[in-house]
Amino acid sequence: MLEINWRTTPQGGWRYFQEETGTLIEGPHFQGLVDKVANHRAANNLPIEPGWEQDIVDYMCQEIPGACKDRPSEEAPSITMGQVLHFTRILGDALLNGHERVELDEATERASICATCPSNVKPAGCIPCGLAGAANLLSKFVGARETSHDNQLESCKHCGCLNKAQVWFQLELLQRHMSDKVNEELPDHCWKKL
Repeated sequence: MLEINWRTTPQGGWRYFQEETGTLIEGPHFQGLVDKVANHRAANNLPIEPGWEQDIVDYMCQEIPGACKDRPSEEAPSITMGQVLHFTRILGDALLNGHERVELDEATERASICATCPSNVKPAGCIPCGLAGAANLLSKFVGARETSHDNQLESCKHCGCLNKAQVWFQLELLQRHMSDKVNEELPDHCWKKL
């Protein structure tokens, strides 16, 4: 796996070519580029999942090979609170724009599956730092709705979303934003699996 020094702007600036849409996306710095690519992918129903930023790094490393180096592979990459909030915000904004949430019975059934799933994981990093952001997202996307399993829900290690939020999203919309790779990684009992 390659990595690039994201603290230094490469000559020619930060850029990424999204093949599926034929669009060259540019950003003022690495995180700015990541945000622009995420918004572009969400707007065009392209997958956004943990580790997708590596696509940007790989593209930049092809463009500027001297700026990259090999990074040792990690055995079990963890998902961070920042990633969880980022993924949930992007998906929620894209999915709920004009779409209704599912009924309580369906959300509760989904939540019961997530609550006992080994892929229902606490994100890494500073949880207290992310609690306010999570509360804001839940208020925005879920409102006062809750299931009887909410106290057991964390985040999905495969798609990176807050489970308390995604159990309320329309299934077809979630699947539209899920790559084949993530679908294959989902456990057979997952309610999101195609």
